[in-house]
Amino acid sequence: MPTSKQIRFASILPRGSQRIFTSISPSNLRDSESSIICYHPHGWRGVDELSETEKITINLGLVDLGQIDLLVQEGFYQNRTDFIRTAIRNQLNAHADAVKQTVARKELVLGLQHYARPDLEAVREAGETLEIRVLGLASIADDVPPGLARETIDSIDVLGAFRASPDVKAALAGRIRST
Repeated sequence: MPTSKQIRFASILPRGSQRIFTSISPSNLRDSESSIICYHPHGWRGVDELSETEKITINLGLVDLGQIDLLVQEGFYQNRTDFIRTAIRNQLNAHADAVKQTVARKELVLGLQHYARPDLEAVREAGETLEIRVLGLASIADDVPPGLARETIDSIDVLGAFRASPDVKAALAGRIRST
């Protein structure tokens, strides 16, 4: 349970030379019919523009794989990856409303959330801590010392991928929940 010195959910947004802390809620998440827009350290970006991918491995039955190969051979898809990405996008589109409602309810950042050393130093100077919640990619800069991360980050809940130096990951080991 967050104390009064904690930020339940924060995103660090540059505004001129000053940094401010703001909670992202459903009212200030921006999206359009064609793509989800999210905050990136260099401004608002479409998720497709972030070009961050994560490799996954799946096991398919031989008959399913053969059917995919047949569709590729017949020109329905460029390759197996094209088929799988299309299938995934179709399923995500089918469940888009459920995803949007859950993101709003859980107050998740959509897309990429990056924390640089100055960001975490500002959190420490303010006497606050972060509970990071991201659907996409959460990353901590390589120059962030493990002690600073431990002092300023209470928890990291990531649906997607979490990237940080091995030392920072070790320092936060008990606080990271990621899929």
